[in-house]
Amino acid sequence: MDQKWLLFGLHEVDGVGWKTIDRIMKITHNLEQYVEYEKQGWFSPALLAQAGIRRDIAGRLQQTLSNTYLEKRIEAYRQEGISIVTRLDDDYPSLLEHADNPPWVLYYKGDLNLLKLPRIAIVGTRVPTAYGKYVAQQLGQELADSGFTVVSGMARGIDAAAHSGALSGCGRTIAVLGTGVERVYPPENRVLYQRILESGLVVSEYPLGSIVHPGRFPRRNRIIAGLSFGTVIVEAAERSGALITAGMAVDANRELFVVPGPITSPKSKGVLNLWGQFPVTPVWSAEGVEAGIKHYLTPEWREAMNARTGKSDTSMTRDRERSSAFDLLSEDERHILDVLANSPATVDELEAATKFPFGHLHSVLLSLLMKKKIEQKSGSYFQFITY
Repeated sequence: MDQKWLLFGLHEVDGVGWKTIDRIMKITHNLEQYVEYEKQGWFSPALLAQAGIRRDIAGRLQQTLSNTYLEKRIEAYRQEGISIVTRLDDDYPSLLEHADNPPWVLYYKGDLNLLKLPRIAIVGTRVPTAYGKYVAQQLGQELADSGFTVVSGMARGIDAAAHSGALSGCGRTIAVLGTGVERVYPPENRVLYQRILESGLVVSEYPLGSIVHPGRFPRRNRIIAGLSFGTVIVEAAERSGALITAGMAVDANRELFVVPGPITSPKSKGVLNLWGQFPVTPVWSAEGVEAGIKHYLTPEWREAMNARTGKSDTSMTRDRERSSAFDLLSEDERHILDVLANSPATVDELEAATKFPFGHLHSVLLSLLMKKKIEQKSGSYFQFITY
């Protein structure tokens, strides 16, 4: 077995984590020599001491790194349609290589070529407002149509909305899972998972058969941030997991963007707090995101974007000059959508919140209904439309 598969074998051993593999890789630059060290192999006291490997784990390593076991395990992945890329491979994403604690092994299904396109992460709360869900979908679609790959975690809420928006655009999105790539979590995202597999990419650092564990989801956030030029936080409460991703993006020297939200919304508190902690850039369109990461966009990256979208530089410039759908709304229309961001409201409640004259309020509501930004429910309630 060559080094790639020996590294794969190390990664498969229960009890061998990122730090242990890091120590092993620093001790030797040739895993084949390390395995064939002597008859004692992994039981060598010197090697155990250097790598900090317990004797019981050394026994598992000796079994796992046998050709017979590795071939059996590799075949199990093939049968599941799962491919493998390691940090020893040329296909390993260079952006991730330069992030904190890059995974030694990535398991994936789908189009690995998406790792050759510029990538932007969109994350946020699992329980978004209608406003947050709408914005995540809109940004996902705009970014995909502009040639970017949208990265998120396929969680409920903002993550799912961002993936869906990208799929409604040019279909480029990457889901980074906190489980093995064969497992759909949460289960209600099964249809979304299948749609991503058709035109996107699903990746994970967790081996086949890994169980769902709460501690794995915060850890996978470093991959979301590390794969991307920048991370957009759409909505996040004060203790949202999306804030972990924000910190990891900053630690990896990547751009951090936030979507402005109503200051009265609990889902905006985490986002607003980021302003006091990190250098952030407020955005509300793909154009704003692209402006924030333009220093990353070398001619090679732009060529890859153009090839994927089938657009010339001229047509892409024209598209960027067009305002987003949200930008085309009037100030009064945006005001009403801000009010409806947290919950539906009646005409009387909207009149009290906006202070608009009764006749003007109805004309603005009619305009939003015609633009399909809101819908009217029974009891004269109006609510933000989500897709």
